[in-house]
Amino acid sequence: MKFHEKSTISLYVCNTIHLILQSQVDAQLLSDLIGAVLNERFDKFSSEEMNSSIYLAEWRPLTTMLHFLKRISSQHTYSLFTTVEHSSGFDGNSLCSVSRKVEEMLNQEQTNSPDDVATAFLFSIICAPPKDIISDFPDLLDVVKTHFPSHLAFLSSVLFLQHDYLAKVASCWPDIFFSSIRLFKDDLNVDHVNTVEDKWQNLSVSTESAPLSTFLSVSPFCALLPSVLSLAFSVPDEIREAHKDALLRLLQVKLSECTFSEVTLYLRVILFWSHHLLSSYTIESSNVLEQLCHLCFALVDRVFERIQVLTANRQSKSADLSYPVQHIQDIVDSVLHHPIIALSLSRSLSNCQSLSDGSLEYLEETLAVFSKENLHLLDHFVLNLLGKLYDLLLMVRSFEANYSRDDGPSHESLFAAPNLLLENILLLLKEKFELCMDKVNFGLLLPNFDMIRALSKFFSPVKLLDLANWMFTKLGGCSSICSPAFVPAALMCLYIIDVAMEMVCCYLQKTDQISESYLLWDLEIHTTTIQQAYHIVLHFATKWNLEFADHCLLKMLGRIHHAERYARWSTDYVAFHIILSTLAINTPIDVLHHCILPTSKVKAKALLLLLEASPMHMRLFGNIFLEILEKDNSVPQVKDSDSNASWAQKDGAILLLPAALSCLNYHTDDNGRCAEFLEPVPIFYSELLLCDKGFSSWKSFVTRSIFEEDFSDFIPTSVKDIMVYFSGTLLGKSVTLLHYYFASKEMSRKQRLEIVNSIFPESSELLDSDVNDINPTSCTGIMKVTNELFAKISLIRLLLSPRKLLSSEVTSERESKRLHKAKLNFISILVRTMDKILMNFPSSDNILSHSAKEQKVICFLEYVILKNIIELSSEIQSHLNHLKSIPFLSQFIRSSLLHRFNDPVAIKAIRCILVVLRQGKFSADEILELILGHSNFVSTITCNEVSEYRSACDPTGGMLQPAPSILKLVDSSFMEDNKPQLCIAEKRRVEIIRLLRVLYNIKSRQQNNSQSSETRELVFLLLSIYGATLSETDLEILHLMNEIESPEFRTITEVDHLWGSAALKFREELKLDFSKSDTHNIENAEITERRRALFRENIPVDSKLCAKTALLFCYKRSSRASAFSLEQLQRENFTDSFEITSQRMDLQIYDPIFILRFSIHTLLMGYIEPAEFARLGLLAVTLVSIASPDQELRMLGYECLGAFKKSLEASQRSKETWQLQLLLTNLQNGISEQWQRIPSIIAVFAAEASLTLLDSSHAQFTAISNFLMNSTSVSMQSIPLFPTLLQSSSVHFKAERLWMLRLLCAGSNLADDAKIYKRGRVLELALAFCSSPVSDSESKVLVLKVLKKCVKLPDLAHQLVKESGLLLWLSSVMSIFSGGSDGTESSCSRVTELTLEVVNDLISSRLITDWLQETALEQLSAVSSDLCVLINNAKLLKLNVPVLTSMLSVITSTMRLSMKRKIYQPHFAFSLHGVFNLCQATGGSSRSAEHKLAVELGIDAILMNGPVPILSEVDKSRISMVVSWATSNIFWLYPNQRPLFETSSKETPINESALSKLLRLLVASVILGRISSISHGKIGDLARSTSSLGTLHSFLNDANERVETVESCMANEMLATIILYLQDHVQRNSDSLPSVVMTLCLLLLNRSSKQVNKQLANNRGKIEMLCSKIRCPAESNPSWRWHYYQPWKDPAAPRSEMERMEEEQACQSLLILFSNAFSTCRSEFPALSLDDVEKSGLFQWERESMVKQQHCA
Repeated sequence: MKFHEKSTISLYVCNTIHLILQSQVDAQLLSDLIGAVLNERFDKFSSEEMNSSIYLAEWRPLTTMLHFLKRISSQHTYSLFTTVEHSSGFDGNSLCSVSRKVEEMLNQEQTNSPDDVATAFLFSIICAPPKDIISDFPDLLDVVKTHFPSHLAFLSSVLFLQHDYLAKVASCWPDIFFSSIRLFKDDLNVDHVNTVEDKWQNLSVSTESAPLSTFLSVSPFCALLPSVLSLAFSVPDEIREAHKDALLRLLQVKLSECTFSEVTLYLRVILFWSHHLLSSYTIESSNVLEQLCHLCFALVDRVFERIQVLTANRQSKSADLSYPVQHIQDIVDSVLHHPIIALSLSRSLSNCQSLSDGSLEYLEETLAVFSKENLHLLDHFVLNLLGKLYDLLLMVRSFEANYSRDDGPSHESLFAAPNLLLENILLLLKEKFELCMDKVNFGLLLPNFDMIRALSKFFSPVKLLDLANWMFTKLGGCSSICSPAFVPAALMCLYIIDVAMEMVCCYLQKTDQISESYLLWDLEIHTTTIQQAYHIVLHFATKWNLEFADHCLLKMLGRIHHAERYARWSTDYVAFHIILSTLAINTPIDVLHHCILPTSKVKAKALLLLLEASPMHMRLFGNIFLEILEKDNSVPQVKDSDSNASWAQKDGAILLLPAALSCLNYHTDDNGRCAEFLEPVPIFYSELLLCDKGFSSWKSFVTRSIFEEDFSDFIPTSVKDIMVYFSGTLLGKSVTLLHYYFASKEMSRKQRLEIVNSIFPESSELLDSDVNDINPTSCTGIMKVTNELFAKISLIRLLLSPRKLLSSEVTSERESKRLHKAKLNFISILVRTMDKILMNFPSSDNILSHSAKEQKVICFLEYVILKNIIELSSEIQSHLNHLKSIPFLSQFIRSSLLHRFNDPVAIKAIRCILVVLRQGKFSADEILELILGHSNFVSTITCNEVSEYRSACDPTGGMLQPAPSILKLVDSSFMEDNKPQLCIAEKRRVEIIRLLRVLYNIKSRQQNNSQSSETRELVFLLLSIYGATLSETDLEILHLMNEIESPEFRTITEVDHLWGSAALKFREELKLDFSKSDTHNIENAEITERRRALFRENIPVDSKLCAKTALLFCYKRSSRASAFSLEQLQRENFTDSFEITSQRMDLQIYDPIFILRFSIHTLLMGYIEPAEFARLGLLAVTLVSIASPDQELRMLGYECLGAFKKSLEASQRSKETWQLQLLLTNLQNGISEQWQRIPSIIAVFAAEASLTLLDSSHAQFTAISNFLMNSTSVSMQSIPLFPTLLQSSSVHFKAERLWMLRLLCAGSNLADDAKIYKRGRVLELALAFCSSPVSDSESKVLVLKVLKKCVKLPDLAHQLVKESGLLLWLSSVMSIFSGGSDGTESSCSRVTELTLEVVNDLISSRLITDWLQETALEQLSAVSSDLCVLINNAKLLKLNVPVLTSMLSVITSTMRLSMKRKIYQPHFAFSLHGVFNLCQATGGSSRSAEHKLAVELGIDAILMNGPVPILSEVDKSRISMVVSWATSNIFWLYPNQRPLFETSSKETPINESALSKLLRLLVASVILGRISSISHGKIGDLARSTSSLGTLHSFLNDANERVETVESCMANEMLATIILYLQDHVQRNSDSLPSVVMTLCLLLLNRSSKQVNKQLANNRGKIEMLCSKIRCPAESNPSWRWHYYQPWKDPAAPRSEMERMEEEQACQSLLILFSNAFSTCRSEFPALSLDDVEKSGLFQWERESMVKQQHCA
């Protein structure tokens, strides 16, 4: 074997071994093995032989390998990147001469094969010493790149073992090297050699640097990484810092191009070098090593990014591709089994501070500082590595359903090792925790705890909660647990609980990225675990007084409060919320005292949430707070107050104000009257807030620290939501509480005005000086100023205009003037403040749904100021109208127009102000000049464009548009879907037009009606944007033009009634033509002809829109136009400025009044020929207009027909004109009276005929032509060609039948049509045809469309339902088509949808429903029964929400009618199984706004169906799921279900909430089920116990007779928990409490689990005593009936108020006992017990308060 061959083999073997060594997870064993083999081999040589052989190329790789292995074990970094120096035995560089020889050979014309030369040259490079290669490296690269570019990458393998070759190249050729790597800076993507060459040319890289750049770009990653590390290690610091980004980017580019098989290798190589770098850093740290480690960290991040990209790409491809589970498994093994992980877990190298003194005030800050400053680099790397790995596993788990399980590792094995590592981390923490307990220094725990914190989202929250409970148990076993040294442990325990609970909430809400982590969890949440966590928080808060525990308590209660908002997302979350609510109910009374004395911001917020979560705590708080107010020396103090002692008490009271306000709301009746015993509360706070140091010293008072708010949770959606948000701040609630004071107490006007003057004197310029300094980019600053301004405005309005006027106050003229002056001053201040805000914030689209967060707040603030300006102006309207001038009006209008001209809300505010002050003394002309002269007026009024209309005629005079068909449009979707959606620009334009209408009206009142040139130009401008349609904008424009112009001068006649761009072009071209010559010398005929030519060139009529107008003709145009009258405009309210959609339908059809006047003018002027007139569709519109009930419209139609007839008679005779003449003659002969209103079916037929007769190829041309020729007149009593075409048997029978059905659909509009239909039994024939075999799906759809229009005509609807059995017919159609037996799936769905629409239209008629309810509900019940079967058809309902909604609407309507029937009449109801299926079908829909109506109808159906007796365990399970589903959706539909008031005990709620109805239904179902299961022998005893004198105790004795199974006990407890939960969320009504308590007794007493039974058995005596005080509930009465709207009452059981209170207190006591029975925590965790309530004196206090109230009454 030749020398160069031996050298090549040696190099290849050593390179391979070296790569394998780097790719090992743990390379130590392989390293030792290879080292032993090499040492054994080299031991045979003497030192002289070794020295002589080391220079030989065949031995050089082996010696280099041995050198590297020895350096690995030494753990010295510098040795890892150095190689053995091989000094040759002779001088000179032989490789240089070889390079020159190669170039000479290749330059010769006759030479050997280039491949042979390349091979020889590469062998020379292999055999050359590394020193020679480095010294001649640029020239060598240039030769290879120039002549052998495909072998360029081979050079990296030659130097693979020389880790320091790049460092040597940089040392020998610094300029060339560092110039070459500049290419890889700035995140450039290097894909191939050509890309490199292009980019180094652009970067001015020298020609000498180009080969090196190319070489680096093609070198493999594994060869570059150790070389780059060696380079970075060896160069000076300034050079390393300057080029570190380029070096990192060079490596990252390699990683971004690798495949799945390569990425695992690269990751192992990176981990290999990271391990040795970190090991060296552990021995001796240095800045260089730290930078190298960070470079490896960045490469690890890029590797995992690449893995995720590859995983996602593989997933998105064809499902046939197997999922790369084996690669993921290799990656997991490479990371978790790497020695670097074991090194970090076995012993932490981080610096641990001593916490033996308990110096750990803020845990999160301490952890952040520890992670930044004290966490060792090794631990940091491991944390980052594990985080990336678990993130990858989350992605893999999310694709679990698509990966193949046939090959590779199983799912369990893939996640077994990662889960085991998490378990080990928890075990290590426990071991370290016990060690810290012994040493009483928890600083040693920080590294382990920081690891859990960093990886917390990957742990199961259940295991974290178990860990916290374990830690608490260990702390509880220590005798000195309250010492400061143990505070860090308590804080860590609380932190774990907080994180775990947040994870559970996010998982159940599925609203946060952390919720994806549940894929790694084994999540089985037990009630006991949650209870223990909650009570641990309470323990640390009340016993240890830890501030962090208060924060955790606030978060826990916040989750209960906000859960109602998110409970809509899943029934699982409802179950979790039930657990949390039970915890709140059982919160011990000590927590109330803890939050009140002393209080703090956190405590006060937690207290408020607790009160809103538990009515019992609300009542207890009222008792405690009133007791505190009675003792002056015990006024609540704020904890750690920053003020003096007196203000500490006041601050504490103010912090408790939200809780006090909530208590007042709770005890307020429907009329807004607060309970008398709480009167001291508003009196106390009014004295506190309205004193000299309160609101009177506004700035110093509201800037106190207690009023500082955290606005991070602010998510603006609508004006209403933003107003609620700011009303919910402490400042906002302070003002709200004063409303209670002014509602019950009187304050003189003088006192109120004095307070107003103290808040802002008359000399005040602005509402708040902070407005000058507001920063548009500071969201927090904007929120703060808005909060203060909103509260200040609300307070001033309350003082100036209290709701309750003084009964004894005599209003003198002087007092009135003073009040008016104060209000006027306030308005002026508001205007100046508004002006300052507008200047600080530039003009923008102030539409809440399209602006940024800051802009939304400012938009809200502007709205509040504008609203108050308008309302105050309205209050002093008469005063302002008598002033010589209105002081604020000019500034207000000028500022608004200057800064907010493009804001429709601001323009509407100006209009509303002008409407209020229209009798005042101001100049409307001046305001008009400001508006018309504004630079944005034209662009706003035109929306930056003028509508283009293509002329209907070509330049030669021919018609460009074909004759349309009216009946073909019947199938178009716009007939059903015609919803308006005004864009922002359109809203601006409409508001400007409305403002102009108001101004011109005021101008006319001011006796200024002169017609100026500006007015004429405005009319032309309006006409140029006018579309002649019935849209909101066009009607407003038409009204404005009519109101501007005087009757004697009409601008529109100048342009021959043209509109839009056609009018503009007509006017401009006419001016241009006649400006070139003397108009006096031009004859009238020439002018007329020119106008005719220009008119025909610019006809704006759209024939398709004319056909659409004829089909959707507005027969009552006057009623629609009245909605846009000036009177209606003046009555508009400013408060609805932010309504998203208009309440008025936008009809995109021509305005018949305008288009008829246009048609009359056109015909009289002779601009259009009669045939052209008809072809445009104008004749069709004219014919339909004579069917209108509006006299004016009908007269215009007849006038137009007369003009058309004259034009027709004067025109040249043709076939088309003859046909039209025949049509008009027949129609004229059928009309017997002047201005006669013809049926619309006849009008539509004539209109369609006018278009059909122009096209002889039309399918119905012959039929219509023959009909007209064979008759002298059109009969107004029958439908033309009916039933001939419907029963046609000709060749074109299908087309003829469809044509007739379309005619029936288009012509079913008015009562006259109904008479024709009834007389000719038209619909009976149509129904018979639809049911026949010859009717296809298209025909059925048309018949249903006909029915849909006909049932809106009362006479037809009555006949169809009563005489024709329409409901039963619709039921049969629906049952046939829903199965898909006829037609395609889409046609079946369309038939079903139309059928349901017809049914819903029928039952929307009061006459129809009354008849059905009285005599024929069975017909509607048959339809609903069919729907019950269809509603479970997932295929039919898939993505078809309208069908589901229509089905549920029919079912709920049937149930509503059934409820109103007499008891002896048949009723319609579901079984429990049917209700359950209904929930499943409705629950499958998503939670979007589109589905709200369907879900609401589903809930109504459940509640209207009434209670169903629960008889089995299956029934209990189903009713639980039904109630959970309904509850979650009720929270979604009605987010404010929780009441803030107490209903009167004498009256039932006026508007009972859906939750209350649901509770009644569930309670009644349980009671009725138990009664129905009682044996016959006890029925008599039960009847006696349910008499009016019977008690709950006697009923229970007779009702208990069977023993429950274990499964039944679990079901009973589930139902009982749901009942307690619902009872906590419904209005306080003492009438329903006995039923709730009875249900709980039936479910739990001797029928629950051992633990619950044990709890109840201990209180058996109390339960029996309390039950004896409670009457038998209404459901046990045989006369009881379910009522949907309000609970049933027994008129034979009157009781006094005191009896009702005693019964209510007994029920509340039982609720506490039952709630405590579910508290399964340990004994050291107390709960709110009945003894605590009785000791507090709550019940006695309530009874005494009632006695006092009765005496006062």
